[in-house]
Amino acid sequence: MIVPRSNRVDMEQVMNHLFATTDLEKSYRINLNMIGLDGRPAVKNLREILSEWLVFRRDTVRRRLNYRLEKVLKRLHILEGLLVAFSQYRRSD
Repeated sequence: MIVPRSNRVDMEQVMNHLFATTDLEKSYRINLNMIGLDGRPAVKNLREILSEWLVFRRDTVRRRLNYRLEKVLKRLHILEGLLVAFSQYRRSD
């Protein structure tokens, strides 16, 4: 795309020409039916879709982190038990 830098060029005409001859301004029909977080289908606008997606991602990341934390805590519990058993074993020698 070439944009003239001259002051004598009417930018409104240039923009109208670009909109008419290129895909800069083109409308597309899209179906925004989706199943929401509540499990019900609905027609939503882009803002609602992005908002629900952010809520979904936040919940997903939170669940994944909680799962990993639980695994680490279980492992720590096992290691604490092994440490107690090992220290008792060392005392008996």
